[in-house]
Amino acid sequence: MRPLQQLTVECMNSGELEKCPRIDSAESVGFAFITHLEILLVDESDVELLGSLASQLNCLKVGGDQKHLVLRCFNEFHLTALRTLSIACFDCLEPRELNGRCWRLPEHLETLQFNGCKFTERMLEAMLPHFKNLKSLAIEHCSVSTQCIEKNCSFLAVGLKELHFSLRQSKDVIGPSALLHLPNLEHLTLSQFANITLSKQMPRLISVAIEGGQSWTSYILAEVKKINGIGKRRLRKLAHWACRLL
Repeated sequence: MRPLQQLTVECMNSGELEKCPRIDSAESVGFAFITHLEILLVDESDVELLGSLASQLNCLKVGGDQKHLVLRCFNEFHLTALRTLSIACFDCLEPRELNGRCWRLPEHLETLQFNGCKFTERMLEAMLPHFKNLKSLAIEHCSVSTQCIEKNCSFLAVGLKELHFSLRQSKDVIGPSALLHLPNLEHLTLSQFANITLSKQMPRLISVAIEGGQSWTSYILAEVKKINGIGKRRLRKLAHWACRLL
């Protein structure tokens, strides 16, 4: 029998998994080989389970609307092997609340995803400059200005290969568009609320996905055509999803 490597916990209340509140080690409960964990934080039992696996996780997807549980994960545990982090938290987090612990991730983190988060711009501005090896960034269904992304993408320009930018709404839809300059970017996904202009220097771009209405799609297609050398080669994938924006 192959050892268990991936564990998904969508809802776990106290008592449903009796050993979790008193786990001494992952090996003691047969979790020694788990490297991928998807967990919805409901109570302290979930936090204890995550804590028992923290040092061996390569991929962590964590969500929940109880901020104090999410903060415990970053303030108490050392995620030393982590390569992929996905956060879905429906409450606001502030940099000062992380006590500096979150900044230990950036040295090796390669994929970072925010989904449905009410992250403040101060949070993003505090985090992104530290992610030196980040290759993939996804910001989905969040309220963030495109100017914030423009400012912080400069820290990611060298290594970032994939950007998924699908906002709940943009704070700067009416203002001037933000310039997206990522010369090594290969895969790009944009929603209609992402009020941006593409740099002409994006020679490695091979995949573009556009989410929005016809006018928005036409605008982005025009931006893509302006990229230097784009007419001499074909994008491997050009996808368009027409979304009805309410």
